[in-house]
Amino acid sequence: TGRVQLRRRVTLTSSEERDPLRFRLASSDKIESESNVSYRIGNGLTIKVASGQKPKIDGSLLYLPLKLASQQPQEIVIEYLWE
Repeated sequence: TGRVQLRRRVTLTSSEERDPLRFRLASSDKIESESNVSYRIGNGLTIKVASGQKPKIDGSLLYLPLKLASQQPQEIVIEYLWE
């Protein structure tokens, strides 16, 4: 009832090694961890990283720390749930 869901798949590739990188998932004054891969953003959004990477919180920023190896694609799958 009133729920909307979006699944986003992103593939990153680099011609040379890139480390460290941050992939921004969300920015909010209110970020709460619900599990190792699921986070509540504000009052109505839940973000889940379905591809297995572990997000980090830095103040008002939720991000994925990434290290890209040369010519090695890295896939990120993120699920957004609005209630």
